Amino acid sequence: LAMDGGRLIRLDSQVMRNRTRMIWNGHAVVTVVVDKKGRLLADPKISAQGLLDPEQDAHLLEDVSQAVAECVEDMSGSERRDDAVMSEAIRIAARRALYDHLDKKPLTEVHLVRV
Repeated sequence: LAMDGGRLIRLDSQVMRNRTRMIWNGHAVVTVVVDKKGRLLADPKISAQGLLDPEQDAHLLEDVSQAVAECVEDMSGSERRDDAVMSEAIRIAARRALYDHLDKKPLTEVHLVRV
């Protein structure tokens, strides 16, 4: 067991595994805004705290954003309407693009906003 703030958690818990992974590989968040049919309404936004510097690595963030946009564009209509399928495809596309540039596989989270 380990003390995490004011609570005890197991060392082999998902929380601790994710935290260890983030230490070595970083963490990225991809935000994608789409309409009801799954069409992009804005460029995907990438946040990679502790992994990329938004000023110095703007071109890398743009490359990852472009990879995500291409992934969405390549999806079929039925895939675009399924949030789980779309989120997983976006997560994989972003993670691959980050791996291509950084040789790391960060813990990658997708925020899919459907309006």
